[in-house]
Amino acid sequence: MNKGWLALFLIMYSFTISAQEITSVTVQSSNSAERFPVFSDCRNLQFKALESCFYNQVQDFVFANFEVPDRLKQNDFQGNVKVLFEVDSNGTFKVIYIDATEEELIQETKRVFGKFPKIQPATYNGKPTYAKFTMALAIPLKSREVVV
Repeated sequence: MNKGWLALFLIMYSFTISAQEITSVTVQSSNSAERFPVFSDCRNLQFKALESCFYNQVQDFVFANFEVPDRLKQNDFQGNVKVLFEVDSNGTFKVIYIDATEEELIQETKRVFGKFPKIQPATYNGKPTYAKFTMALAIPLKSREVVV
């Protein structure tokens, strides 16, 4: 029975990875909060618009602040960085896990996530809670506006 669940998980995960290759930065939620974390620019939005605004703010922030290390640029590096992170109950971004082939990409990802501003945390039953997310970055980076 466990092998069946593992096979199903791997199949579903491979579809997720394929879908993530369309854009340079993809963020997905893995929480059940009733309200997403709120950036100041998203303060007046509700439900799906708030969710969409959160994802866009994260993508734009990472694109604006992430610098591919020179050594990797010079070698025309192509690859992916996968990040598991949370916005804790205080509204602080925390990296939980980074999957990357190059140590420089891991350090750069940590640096960028350390620069995120504190935001309003997610809520559940009206109380602040943490929310976990996954993000996939395709290197070289392309902004959301450039991707067709």
